Amino acid sequence: MATDVPSLRIALPKGRFQEAAARLLAPLDLGYLSEDTRNYRFASTKLPGLSAKLVHEKDIPVQVALGHYSLGICGREWVEELRSKYASPDLVLLQELPLGQSMVYVAYSRFGDPSWEALRARREGDGIRIAGEFPNLAEAFALRERLRRFRIFPLWGAAEAYPPEGADLVLVAVKDEDALAPAGLAPLAPLLEASACIIAHSPSLSRRNLVPVLAPLLADLALRQPEEDSLLSFSPNGELSMVFPDPDQGPSDLRLALPDGSLLGVVSAILDRAGLLPSGYASPLGTRRPLSPEPGLHIKVIRPHDMPLQVANGHFDLAITGMDRLEEHRARFPYSPVATLADLGDSGRSLQGQPARIVAVVHGDLPVTSVEELRQVVSTWRRPLRIASEYIQLADRYARQHHLAPYRVIPTWGATEGFLPDDADLLIEITETGSTIARLGLRIIDELFHSPGRLIAYQPSLDDPQKGDRMRDLAQRLVTAREAMPGGRQVL
Repeated sequence: MATDVPSLRIALPKGRFQEAAARLLAPLDLGYLSEDTRNYRFASTKLPGLSAKLVHEKDIPVQVALGHYSLGICGREWVEELRSKYASPDLVLLQELPLGQSMVYVAYSRFGDPSWEALRARREGDGIRIAGEFPNLAEAFALRERLRRFRIFPLWGAAEAYPPEGADLVLVAVKDEDALAPAGLAPLAPLLEASACIIAHSPSLSRRNLVPVLAPLLADLALRQPEEDSLLSFSPNGELSMVFPDPDQGPSDLRLALPDGSLLGVVSAILDRAGLLPSGYASPLGTRRPLSPEPGLHIKVIRPHDMPLQVANGHFDLAITGMDRLEEHRARFPYSPVATLADLGDSGRSLQGQPARIVAVVHGDLPVTSVEELRQVVSTWRRPLRIASEYIQLADRYARQHHLAPYRVIPTWGATEGFLPDDADLLIEITETGSTIARLGLRIIDELFHSPGRLIAYQPSLDDPQKGDRMRDLAQRLVTAREAMPGGRQVL
């Protein structure tokens, strides 16, 4: 690879990092001066073809992701603000810099409600108002907290001025938690630890040798451990090297879908033991395109509910989901080209937790303890049996198999327990311990099946001579890793 730098552009931050970035870039002789400079465009006198431009810090991740610049320097909070909604695979974080360390907090007024629980109980009916400069992170927080109603108000700054009159919660970037009280705020949750960072356009890394640019910038950081998702590495003598990602997918490359939600904990533990844990997968922000530790393995994080259909359509070669979602898919598409490649055991929320089960549930006031007794009671009714479930196909199959006609299936999107007894007579539900079901005065009358984690595969990919062996090898690595963990040999 050539050592020159043909037509390489760097996006440099205007504002808070400008002075520090000028010192960092001094070895490149860009003429990038301090904050009082009136120039916006610079060219290196040391590396022909290298140029730079001053850009508003918030815009730098977007511009780098679009390929307008090969490199950029900005605060990591703006990188995560973009990634949390638009997880572009073309944007990669190369290296954190020891500049401008801060924390992004979700906070509320010290002079309003005494706690988050009190504020939520009072305001959620009208919609929790969330304001700040990070609307995408705010939305991700609201969805993570399962807020039923919320409104996001994007700001240009001064978020601390809005609660409690103009907002219930704000997202603010401050040096530490002690900086919240003088602004009249109380911390609810830390979202992100941030500092300045160097980011890059991924396709540019495979087309250009960026080491001549980066080496002088990071000379004083050579002994610093690279960040978890960095593409940089330092040899023992301090020499910088890079991993150049290949934007083109080869014939043996695999596409793997990993789950978010309750499966994330056990899956990340298995992947870690197998040496396959992608960078960013288990982070609180949960990037949708974590960086794979293996060449030719492309990873995306999606909902387990969608995995069987996405695999059946050939969008992924492999996916890790629960047997409940696989059986729901097969009940509708019995000839689907989805194969089970491996049983990964417990699909509960933790390795030590109870295995997930699909169960039939009735209200405690209904005098039945089995599906046979339910069938006898239903036969005396003058209306159809109402069955509520997220698992529409499984509920329909269960009712037919147990001769519960006439019946009607009511689709739900979660919180199905609330349908009994007013809006439904029977639930087909997933549970681990059954404690929530018992606490709500409900009764399990039947167990359909346990729901272990499954590694599923697209059958045409499995039959492909270039992909099949690699898929089976990956499956064996995951099974071996699972068996080596507590309770891993238990077959569910």
